[in-house]
Amino acid sequence: LTAIRRLGMPCSLLTKLGADANGAMIKRELEAEGVDASLCVTQAGLDSPFTYILVDQQTATRTCIHTPIREELDPAADVPAGVLDGVSLVHSDSRSTLAAIAVARMANEAGVAVSLDIEKDRPHVAELLPLADYVFTNSRYPSIFRPGCETLLHGMAALLEHGRAR
Repeated sequence: LTAIRRLGMPCSLLTKLGADANGAMIKRELEAEGVDASLCVTQAGLDSPFTYILVDQQTATRTCIHTPIREELDPAADVPAGVLDGVSLVHSDSRSTLAAIAVARMANEAGVAVSLDIEKDRPHVAELLPLADYVFTNSRYPSIFRPGCETLLHGMAALLEHGRAR
């Protein structure tokens, strides 16, 4: 989001954070970059999610060590009715899948494009995938989505056949 914001596009984040030091830092740093964090749901008793990213320059690879939040967004309680006001694109990282489905359905009804970054199977992702107009993935997920695909191209075709993505 910060990269998109630095390119001059307005951005907002809808996520759940703990009422902890990490949650406060996440909001503060996003807001310092100009990202609207007013939709972030802060909940006491939860530890905010965080990710360590290890980069190996020799092999040109990265490893992410992610600690997720214990409780995902609740589509009924945490997604406000006007969440799409003024929005031209919804992007989901496929976490908080039930909330992502709710927002994607709202976006589809409103004619707002939906992009989905999907890297591994998550609960309910089969319901989310058909709602996406654009799908971003890694080289491994297509064969996870459709085991037995002979090539990455066949796996990507299977992903695209599952929904409306272009």
